[in-house]
Amino acid sequence: MVRPRMASRTGRKPMKNTLAKRNFILVQGPPGTGKSYTGVKMAQILAQFRGEVMDEQLQSSFTRLATLDTQVRAANNRLASAKVLYGTAQQKLQELKQRKETLQKAKMTRDPIYERCQRELEAARKERDQWAAVCAKYNKTRDSLTTARNNRQTELQQDRAQCTRDFGPIVVVTYKNHSLDEFLLDILAWLEARRTGPSSLEGIVRIGSRSKS
Repeated sequence: MVRPRMASRTGRKPMKNTLAKRNFILVQGPPGTGKSYTGVKMAQILAQFRGEVMDEQLQSSFTRLATLDTQVRAANNRLASAKVLYGTAQQKLQELKQRKETLQKAKMTRDPIYERCQRELEAARKERDQWAAVCAKYNKTRDSLTTARNNRQTELQQDRAQCTRDFGPIVVVTYKNHSLDEFLLDILAWLEARRTGPSSLEGIVRIGSRSKS
């Protein structure tokens, strides 16, 4: 039964307590007593409560996913830096190979300059190989973190879907179509006002004759 205080601020606390204790609530009253208003507020409270519980249950998953995102970005940065250094070493190696060929064509293989070029060439080759190994290591780490991140994302989606199934839908039944439409319009306006934040109401399904709204 809808009483005047139920639609006021002082009536919201007992309404919340009722929602927490009962799985089924019957709202009845003469026109103008606030049945639709009370019903909309009940749906909002249930949706907010469901969202808070889902956030609490999924907090660890969100935290782990955020950590993996950070680790993947860091791995990508390390890999990018290593690739730059590998490219520099590779370019230096090519320049030394060209210098060696030039000295060979000039028949300066017994010159100290040629021997120094040989030593520098060998050092450059080792440096290039070292950076190649570092790139391979960083690439493997990045791929492993990316796989773990994608798996965590899939698990989070599955957990979120399971939470939604556990709570179930909010079912609203009215005797007249216009009452249902008024209720849904108020809910839609509330959802529109919450566009900037997450909402636990993922969709609305209306069953009935054609709406004139």
